[in-house]
Amino acid sequence: KEVFENQKQFIGDASHELQTPLSIIQSKLEALVGQTQLTEEQATIIESIIGSTQRIKKLNKTLLLLSKIENRQFLMTDEVRVEEIIHRSLEYFEEHKEALNIQVEVEIEDHPSIQGNYTLAEILIQNLLKNAFVHNLKNGQVTVLASKQRLTVTNTSNERIDQEKLFQRFYKSSNNPESWGLGLAIAYKISQVSNWELTYSHKNALHTFTVHF
Repeated sequence: KEVFENQKQFIGDASHELQTPLSIIQSKLEALVGQTQLTEEQATIIESIIGSTQRIKKLNKTLLLLSKIENRQFLMTDEVRVEEIIHRSLEYFEEHKEALNIQVEVEIEDHPSIQGNYTLAEILIQNLLKNAFVHNLKNGQVTVLASKQRLTVTNTSNERIDQEKLFQRFYKSSNNPESWGLGLAIAYKISQVSNWELTYSHKNALHTFTVHF
């Protein structure tokens, strides 16, 4: 238990300390790439490094968030309006929706409101929706059902998922370079600290994630 606690503390501390130097590296590189004396090849190399630095910053922020969730640094006293989060979050995935011609169906019962942390609930819902859109098919479908008892997000997909590893950190069922395999791990951890339950089922090319409030 002590080793586990020390590991959690290390991840949090390391992620926090890395943010400042990563930001400095990115700003210095951006200043450098703007200099006119650089050749086209040199500018391309620096832009590639900037892209990698941005990716590391995002990963670092994600690990820091995961550490804060595990250390229960969020109050669970907010009244969370699930419907509001769903509709606002769906706007973020309009490009995915249009690119793959995904049909979206939303059904919400009784304007559900739950107790928890608003920020964590928003991250949880957005991660489930992102998973549903990113891992979908051409002309596929996303269905969102919400009530006071549960939230269900279903999507079409031909990907095979190892259910035993599904909620583990860095587990990826695809080769998508934009994914680190942390979204579902964070969703699962948020459910745990909020005293909810996140489950997964698969049937007839439909992947279903359900949060039981």
